[in-house]
Amino acid sequence: MSLPLEGLRVLITRPQPQANRLADFLQGKGAKTTLLPMVEIRPVLPAPKLEELSQFHKVIAISVPAVEVGFQKLTGFHPDTKWFTPGKGTAKALREKGIHPQCPESEFTSESMLELPALKQVEGDNILILKGEGGRDLLTEELTRRGARVVAVVLYRRQCPDYSPTEIETTLASADINAIVATSGQIISNIQACVPNLQDLILVPLIVPSPRVARQARKFGFKKVVISPGAGDQDIAEALLQLVY
Repeated sequence: MSLPLEGLRVLITRPQPQANRLADFLQGKGAKTTLLPMVEIRPVLPAPKLEELSQFHKVIAISVPAVEVGFQKLTGFHPDTKWFTPGKGTAKALREKGIHPQCPESEFTSESMLELPALKQVEGDNILILKGEGGRDLLTEELTRRGARVVAVVLYRRQCPDYSPTEIETTLASADINAIVATSGQIISNIQACVPNLQDLILVPLIVPSPRVARQARKFGFKKVVISPGAGDQDIAEALLQLVY
């Protein structure tokens, strides 16, 4: 019996270690994968210093790297602290740490997370946001407007890998890809900046996790953009199935 993604050749551009995990998952469904991470995650040094982490009533982890770096650098959270995240992949990373966060059931965005009942009534709460450098300030601004004291801690930065044009061309030529996975706007920007022959690549179907990233991809000229239900491995696999059937 054939596997659901058999015959699909997928270029994965998300950072490590998520790229390897996604590759293993898609290969289990029959896809052939090529890795070309277009973002590197680098912890911010020195590590941020926070006193009395137990004072925070609620903690929001924005991404998987925020979880991984945060649990390396920060300790002392109160056991009753409530955790939140906008995405299923980050929720899974937290569960692996023994934490069961609240997460939107659909539309895995900051906007959807702000609709969770526990984040609507936050007046007087101390809220910690674990995040990367850059990105939107929506959560800080909106939760502050709702009456919370918000501390946003930058734990890591994303940077473009130092690929040579020849390295990128060789990888793409040997992969013979017919689908691309790009899970953030920064990845789209780095592809646009680093890939020598973008005119060939923009004809390949592109899987993205949200309408916002889709708009950016179309702005850079990608012709076929497929929005997955989210950024999780299963979400991406479901979107890729649209290219097979």
